[in-house]
Amino acid sequence: MLTYLTRKRGQTLTSKLEEQIKAEQQYWRHVMGRIITVICTPAERGLPFRGDNEQFGSPNNGNYLGLLELVAKCDPFLLAHINRYGSGNFGSGNPSYLSKTICEEIIQLMEKKVK
Repeated sequence: MLTYLTRKRGQTLTSKLEEQIKAEQQYWRHVMGRIITVICTPAERGLPFRGDNEQFGSPNNGNYLGLLELVAKCDPFLLAHINRYGSGNFGSGNPSYLSKTICEEIIQLMEKKVK
């Protein structure tokens, strides 16, 4: 029945999947754009990135997570992403791009680009 309805509208199952893939790619591009912007701020000023822990809402979570929290106050997209993925389960196999590992990888990639 679903196949019949999608074909009747001129859409195929493949085109629906392609739309989903494009939406997912766009979502993660928006996440990465915001994260790279946040990483650039302490990097330009020579500030440390990490604090004593990696918990959102903690006063000791460092400049990286602290700046993500600050930007999220004005950015509903980033706030929704942090609420969805930033529950403290860093490294649990779910990509969130919020962990220290990803932060360090992005810094290394930026360093290679500058050199």
